[in-house]
Amino acid sequence: EVTLPKSKIYLPPRDDAAEFDEGGVDLAGHVDDRDVVIWRKSNKVGILLKVKPAQEKVVVAFAIQYQYTNTIFAHDSKKEVRTADISVPVFLTLGQVSK
Repeated sequence: EVTLPKSKIYLPPRDDAAEFDEGGVDLAGHVDDRDVVIWRKSNKVGILLKVKPAQEKVVVAFAIQYQYTNTIFAHDSKKEVRTADISVPVFLTLGQVSK
């Protein structure tokens, strides 16, 4: 049994300069659920998932859904910025439950 967060987890776009910025992450008005989000740095986030094992070998599966924005062609005035909704499956093998 896995307890997934009810709220959305916001990730800002990648910004190479933000790695060196001490000002923190711009969350565009989003407020984190502190029971889920453990840490943030740039466009990375650490989350807490609660797992109650039902058998000896524990494998957790969930999907991460995000919106990708392709801005490569935005410099050409004839083309528009394109976005796509992407869903990525994630499988975590948590190992054996010890007694």
